[in-house]
Amino acid sequence: LESLKKALIESFEVPLSAIDQVFLDPEIQHLHDPFLMSGMDKAVAKIREYLPQISNIKDQKSKRIMIYGDFDTDGVTSTIILVQALTQLGAVVSYRIPDRTSHSHGLKKEIIDEIVEKQVGLLITCDCGINDHEEVAYAVSKGLEVIVTDHHDPDPKRFPREALAVVNPLLDHCAYPDQNLSGAGIALKLVQALLDPCELEPYLEMAAMGIIADCVPLRGESRIIAKLGLEALKDTGWEGLRSFFIEQEIDPDAINEETVAFHLAPRINAASRLGDVMMATQLFLGEPSKIDARWGYLHNLNEKRKVLTDQTLQEALEQVDETAACQIVFAPHWRQGILGLVASRISEKYTQPVLAVRQVDEYLVSGSCRAPEGFSMIEALRANEDLLLQYGGHAGAAGFTCKLSNLRTLEQRLKDYFAAQNIEKAALSLAALVNIEVLNMELVDFLNRLAPFGMGHQKPILGIEGLQILSVQPMGQSGDHFRLTGSKDDQVVELVGFFKGDWITQITPGEIHDVAFTVGDNYFQGERKIQLKLEDIRVMG
Repeated sequence: LESLKKALIESFEVPLSAIDQVFLDPEIQHLHDPFLMSGMDKAVAKIREYLPQISNIKDQKSKRIMIYGDFDTDGVTSTIILVQALTQLGAVVSYRIPDRTSHSHGLKKEIIDEIVEKQVGLLITCDCGINDHEEVAYAVSKGLEVIVTDHHDPDPKRFPREALAVVNPLLDHCAYPDQNLSGAGIALKLVQALLDPCELEPYLEMAAMGIIADCVPLRGESRIIAKLGLEALKDTGWEGLRSFFIEQEIDPDAINEETVAFHLAPRINAASRLGDVMMATQLFLGEPSKIDARWGYLHNLNEKRKVLTDQTLQEALEQVDETAACQIVFAPHWRQGILGLVASRISEKYTQPVLAVRQVDEYLVSGSCRAPEGFSMIEALRANEDLLLQYGGHAGAAGFTCKLSNLRTLEQRLKDYFAAQNIEKAALSLAALVNIEVLNMELVDFLNRLAPFGMGHQKPILGIEGLQILSVQPMGQSGDHFRLTGSKDDQVVELVGFFKGDWITQITPGEIHDVAFTVGDNYFQGERKIQLKLEDIRVMG
């Protein structure tokens, strides 16, 4: 087991030199000075002008601050962080999140008009705004002061230079030590600059949720925030989260990155995909007596989302061309809120960039794009911006709007673009081949010390060669998952294939297979057990 532990550490993308005490047991003081980030000093100085106890502004209405967020989990948590912190400081704060279907990502002039009518003085964006030059200029022309906080890739042609401060570590002139923060991570840094360190813990929880849900690399400061935030979630002070964990019977000790990725984030995202995004924010900023009803609303939306995603995915898979360097799937009737999920599932299946597209009206289409590591979706869109009306995002996830008449031209250009890059599909890389006897709780505890895992710090994949299949059983109401039992050297092991139910037809009891899997734990009815998640399987050659 000791030699296996060494092999696992050596398999990480994180350099061995970086796995130190800060990596294993980070503390709040390990966070970077927020004022190292370009624009932070200006942003903080302006916000302090809007705090009643130190403000010289005589008109109370003009002291109002509006937080403008985004509709996914990262945007929602960013919004909650800033609204709660500024309220704590005594500011008069309201918030607005655009509708995913009717407004899409970013600032919109019609919403700015609504904000102006509310006599707001300061507009702060979070998880958006970095490429909204026209909209920021419009807001300033209407008398608003604007601070932009964002983590998306800036486009120099659309940079919001009229903003009085832009806080984004990806700016060319910004020397901040870490560029991997999500929108919620940036919001946390702004709060860190405004509050005492001892007041940060509840905001770490929200930032961890945004970081994990947005799949930014879990390295450096993002890892510190995620690890501290997940630990704080186990004894959370947020009533909305406590209620969820109790209702879902989630053991506090079992809370980890998968709790966020597979339980919390899908329900928060369901609000904007199929319903009202404000229902998600009001879990934390609204009336506590309505929390259970709001979780019920989000749970029902999430169940509906699963069905709709599966239906759309089946339609999309029929359009896949396995000979192409990327996939563009399109149907006029698809729901906007489902496109990213469909693109993600196809991208995972074929390890290619994927664009899922729907028709907006007679003339326009909109799409969500996903790409595996090694590809950059935002650079691909930027290379073809002459065909686009709007676009934005980052390497792994992006979105766009274009004319319907340009869609086929865009499709061919992107296929040529990615074909010319000639990026080979990454083969599944095993950290080690193991025997069944080392798969025990000591190994699980060792891996948990190195968690959280995610983008840029993947959970190690182990392999067993020559496993004899004893049984294969479907799991879940629709058979989306399955359980496999196998044996080797007179020892038996059980693996679970989540979202791999279609593999069952390729596996026959009695056959000998090589299997690849990750190791974790699972809590059920208060009992903790080892859980092996199947990643790949092949007939032994």
